[in-house]
Amino acid sequence: MHPYGTAYGFAPAGANLQLDQSMRLSSELKAEEDFLAARRDLCANLSQAEKSEADAAQNLAICQQNHAVRTAEAQEQARRAAEAERIHAAAMEELRLREAHAQQLAYAAQEAKAMFDRAEAVFKQAEAARAQEVAAAQKAAETARSAEAQFAQSHNVEAGTASTLGHLQQTLSTLPAIAPGYGHAAYAGSYGYY
Repeated sequence: MHPYGTAYGFAPAGANLQLDQSMRLSSELKAEEDFLAARRDLCANLSQAEKSEADAAQNLAICQQNHAVRTAEAQEQARRAAEAERIHAAAMEELRLREAHAQQLAYAAQEAKAMFDRAEAVFKQAEAARAQEVAAAQKAAETARSAEAQFAQSHNVEAGTASTLGHLQQTLSTLPAIAPGYGHAAYAGSYGYY
């Protein structure tokens, strides 16, 4: 087939005219413009893609840093939680021991109260017995003092009678002997005078 021809070898009218070249040039210019527009769009898309990629990379770096920080914080928090669990377990054990000790002290306090009550009862009985015995001792002391006074009085009486007797004996010893047959020899003999 001929350029600008038909199947029968005839050229169309105006096939070799300047208008045909102008149309071809216009078509080429339009194609060039379309190419440039497409290139501009592609460059714009590329720039946008690069910006988006840079933003995404920056965001990724931020997220990565944030992830590292949050991971470190989570690990630290887990460590602190484990430490808190350990402290809680130790505190619970301490509470259990103190509670058992408090129960022992409460039981000991009850026993001590019972012992105190028994000791107080014994003390009151002893105090009553002491008061009774002190009263009896005071009464016995009074009785002893009365007996002592009676003894002193009796001693004085005995001393007086002994003194009288001695005086009388001394008086009789100075008297002349009684002659036999007077009837007083027996009396005189009772004092050792014959």
